[in-house]
Amino acid sequence: MLPSSFIGFLASRLGPSACAIAFFATASVAEPIKVVVSQKDGWDASVVELGTRAGIFKDQGLDVELLFASGGGEPIQALISGSVDISVSTGFLATLGAIAKGAPLEIVSSAFTGTSDVFWYVPADSSIRSLADTPGRSVAFTGYGSSSQLILLSLLEQNKIANVKTVAGGNPAAIQTAVMSGQIDVGFSLAPMNLLAADEGKVRIIARGGEVIAMKDQTTRINVVSTRALTEKPDTIRRFMRGLNRSMDFMYGDERALQWFGAMHKLTVEQTRRSRDTYHPREAMQTAAPRNLALTIAQAKQYKYVPADFSLEKLAPRMRLIDGQ
Repeated sequence: MLPSSFIGFLASRLGPSACAIAFFATASVAEPIKVVVSQKDGWDASVVELGTRAGIFKDQGLDVELLFASGGGEPIQALISGSVDISVSTGFLATLGAIAKGAPLEIVSSAFTGTSDVFWYVPADSSIRSLADTPGRSVAFTGYGSSSQLILLSLLEQNKIANVKTVAGGNPAAIQTAVMSGQIDVGFSLAPMNLLAADEGKVRIIARGGEVIAMKDQTTRINVVSTRALTEKPDTIRRFMRGLNRSMDFMYGDERALQWFGAMHKLTVEQTRRSRDTYHPREAMQTAAPRNLALTIAQAKQYKYVPADFSLEKLAPRMRLIDGQ
């Protein structure tokens, strides 16, 4: 904002109207914040995008610069390098692995709890009918340390299926291309991607994340900030989290969110509503404390993302939870 002495100078020389114009022009400048979302296209991955379009973050005095990654460790590297301030809907395994190595990261909230929003599919003419047919075959997830990798490994373990070639295929669009061209046998997808193709008989869904019994009440994705950002601009991060929560309220309470998201994915409003209510129930998208941390840490140890002596006590200093209400 302009100093009062300068505003007084404008008033004396140019009149009160010029003074008012200068004051409001400077008062309305939004503060920049750089945000990376771990994946593009999913309903929960669109919170910042839709909230920005609705003007919600602007109402918090923020100018959001939005980037998209391809899951796994990509958003974590962006945080560590200082390229962004906050990562939204970030894979828990990748975050824990980085924290265990001393990365300057802080967990500020949950992003998604449960496994209802993901599934695995094959082309309609594939001989694969279920995950039981995948030993020796390639099955995709997005990136190492992503929630898709964790859910896939848990599905295979729950069903006692071994010798599967799990493949980091990048974002769901890239995986879709690889599956339909025969480079990968089984694709990974986030709802609503590929649901229309399944309805039209172009692909078949062979496994769903919701089948993992142990993870139904486990937080699988989180919101993470760099220690630098939280130290240097804590109020900015708090306002962003407030905007994030209000954006989620908008997505479940305003028809425009369904219209905009549907237009982005060539879906009708009713198709979008059905996908949202089936795969992304409102209770899954909460920003309270992450749930079932003990299981997450046990999984991180099992899959070698953290050392055997990593514990809740060692994680606790990096849990800087922010109430965005």
